[in-house]
Amino acid sequence: MNCTADHNKGASAISWGLVNRLTRSELVERVTLVAKETIDGESDYRHTRERFGDTVSLEASPLVVRQRGSKAYSLRNAAPLLGPTLGTYLPAYRRSLARRDRAAEAIATSDVIFSRGGPFFSASGPYHVGLRLAWPFLYARQGGVPYAIVSEGVGPFDNRWARGFHKWLFEGASLITVRDELSRERLAALGLPPARIQAMLDNAFWVAPSRTTRVDEILSSRRLVPGRFLAVTVRIWGTTASTYLPELARAIDKLVPAMFDDVVLVPNTFRPENPGSHDRGSTRTLYELIAHNPRAHLVDVDLTPEELAALYGLSGVTLGTRLHSVILALVGGAPVVAVSYLPKTNGVMSGLDLGEFVMGIHDFRHERAVELVRRAAVEQRHTSQLLDRRRRDSDEQLQRFLASVALTAR
Repeated sequence: MNCTADHNKGASAISWGLVNRLTRSELVERVTLVAKETIDGESDYRHTRERFGDTVSLEASPLVVRQRGSKAYSLRNAAPLLGPTLGTYLPAYRRSLARRDRAAEAIATSDVIFSRGGPFFSASGPYHVGLRLAWPFLYARQGGVPYAIVSEGVGPFDNRWARGFHKWLFEGASLITVRDELSRERLAALGLPPARIQAMLDNAFWVAPSRTTRVDEILSSRRLVPGRFLAVTVRIWGTTASTYLPELARAIDKLVPAMFDDVVLVPNTFRPENPGSHDRGSTRTLYELIAHNPRAHLVDVDLTPEELAALYGLSGVTLGTRLHSVILALVGGAPVVAVSYLPKTNGVMSGLDLGEFVMGIHDFRHERAVELVRRAAVEQRHTSQLLDRRRRDSDEQLQRFLASVALTAR
């Protein structure tokens, strides 16, 4: 199955959840993770290596992932897929070809290839998708190995090449499941038979919360009482920073300490070597807006998806802009309010009958956020039961597919 590095906790949660699902099945003997990117350092898969150890093996992408957005970048990435010609001359390509051979062998000796799910298949141009994301399935298709698209969020496909390529790619899949209704509609619009497109929960719903000593240290050092603090995650999207963050700060001021004793701000992406990157920078910016509140806490700690599920799950409510912070909070048992920056959030939340607890990032208003947080704390009492049913249904789907693969492999 494919996977991504540990910096994005949501992407890791998707991979970890699918690994959990596969390794629990008696029909699965071995799982190999093939990275979406090159593995540039030990930190890239620091948590994944520690968590799964020898349970799974990890292979780097054969692609030369460097500068993005140019034809030169795309052609460099194409070389390992197209053959050894350029690899004969350039050391970078020789290294890529070695990775290609290992990845190709892992795929060729597998009984089935899985897409790990998440927002994986979309396109604004042919190079980005065809050469960087879909290559494991191109290898699988070339070698006659079945492949499964599991819990995907797909699209948009905004050019003819992307529509044709993805129709061809999905038509060759042995199993197609999507995590939201919009993805189903987008695939049907490509011409795929609707009966082939099944619904399945996002794989991150199979992450197991783990209350480790690091989580307990966060609680004790800040004197956080389970159920009495608000957890908040942020993501800057486009030009929203100047309006969304101040409004979010106002919402926190209204809720803490009036409704919650404390608020914890948690980056849901984390690059250890770069404190200003992605969510770490925007989370710190939000913290500076509410630093006057003595009950505001910045949790700038490199946690695993399982630890995040435990931490979010101990909150009274999680107000999350990162979709997978919301999913991990639900896994941990906390009520949630989601801030949507893409339709995927609305789709996943609506699938759990929580669509009314979603706000748009572009028209975020603190009054509405306060209202939804208050309602979530009271009204989301039966979500865990619905989640249990949906997980059981999804597991039965996956087990039926694995059984069919096992029969074919014999």
